[in-house]
Amino acid sequence: MPLHYSISVVIPTYCRLDSLQQTLAGLSCQTKIPNETIVVVRKTDEATQHWLLSQERTEENWKIKLKMVFVQQPGQVAALNAGLECVRTEIVAFTDDDAVPHIDWLEKIAEQFLANPNVGAVGGRDCLYQQGYVLTGRKKTIGEIAWYGRIIGNHHCGSGEARFVWHLKGVNMSFRTSLLRQIGFDTRLRGQGAQYRNDMAACLAVRKAGFCILYDPSIQVDHHPGTRYDSDQRNKFNFFAVQ
Repeated sequence: MPLHYSISVVIPTYCRLDSLQQTLAGLSCQTKIPNETIVVVRKTDEATQHWLLSQERTEENWKIKLKMVFVQQPGQVAALNAGLECVRTEIVAFTDDDAVPHIDWLEKIAEQFLANPNVGAVGGRDCLYQQGYVLTGRKKTIGEIAWYGRIIGNHHCGSGEARFVWHLKGVNMSFRTSLLRQIGFDTRLRGQGAQYRNDMAACLAVRKAGFCILYDPSIQVDHHPGTRYDSDQRNKFNFFAVQ
């Protein structure tokens, strides 16, 4: 068993530079600094591109090694796969550009992979903020799929001990890189925005490959849901996004 794992962080971003800066600041304060931080940017998001290029020229301002990857195809699946393709470490962790990882986020992820060789994916709680306040509810059932097909999330409400689950939430999930490379994020998912449940599809593929999925509520990110600039707006029905 290895004594430690190398870890990359992949962050898809689109037109949310202010919140992305907060995400990167959180990564630079980690007790386990990522070996590389890959930010996936659309070609049309020029403001983010220009800022990242300026940071690459002044890396002494950051403890993290930044790498920018371009993607032309809209949709989160294309961005996730583009970031995954560039990963050169044993573990890859994903978060969103509207989340800030807690200081021990990567350290605790690495600990779970080291302790559980049969685990293919690890995730945790996203401390979900609404109107400036974190939601405080607690649920026992996390990341399950009922026998009749109902999808149960509640990842933001987890507490207690780590447990095995069916699926994780994309804002706080990590995988063994070699395993995820075999699986990839499912390009059959339609849409040009968040492409709902791409995280669940990847997790179900991990389970099908014979690995377990671990949810540890002590692995946390602060999640401030940001504005979406595609068709699948939050709390608003859109036929094409649902299709």
